[in-house]
Amino acid sequence: MAIDKDDYKAGVLEQVAGNPAMSIGTAATTPVAVFLPVLAGSMAGIRHSKRLERFITDVSADLAGLDERLNGLEDSQYQVISDALVSALHSLDHRKLDYLRLAIRNALDVEIDPAHSAFVARAIRDISAEEADFLFKIPLHTGIAFFESPPPGFMAVDPNSTDGDAVEGLLSLGLLHTVSGYGGSTMSLTRNAKVVCQLLDSPES
Repeated sequence: MAIDKDDYKAGVLEQVAGNPAMSIGTAATTPVAVFLPVLAGSMAGIRHSKRLERFITDVSADLAGLDERLNGLEDSQYQVISDALVSALHSLDHRKLDYLRLAIRNALDVEIDPAHSAFVARAIRDISAEEADFLFKIPLHTGIAFFESPPPGFMAVDPNSTDGDAVEGLLSLGLLHTVSGYGGSTMSLTRNAKVVCQLLDSPES
């Protein structure tokens, strides 16, 4: 049965996203489904649609009853949420989707400098779950060093390890910066990284 457009009421997530593709009923309309339908019917495509449908359901539940706060979103908060939703459409990793869900909910509470919102939003969109995991280890140390026997308080990372890959990724996202000294280059968190940590942090951590 067709839905009368005058009777149609957008879901909370669709209202925030401004895009009907973010409603539960159209979760199967992934980018792959639009441009290459034959892949959408593959097992991988079906799994992706199910993950996306669950993500939309969970985020909608997180935002339910928060209409007043959603209506008062700052542009910087809206940008982060918008980029997180775009990233969700392309994410196959359920752990990345979990991080995106946290970013969307936390964006209502985190102060995001408008001058840096584009950088923060891009980091949220592009960071991998593995890079996010490693990001939360860094505040426990003074910084990171790509050499053995680093100064006290610094974490030594093998550049050829999985952690080394994460460090390179965080550098490319602008979440780490290098500092010369201590017999070699060390790395520490940028101010944008601290905001990203707040956005990706779980209330249970």
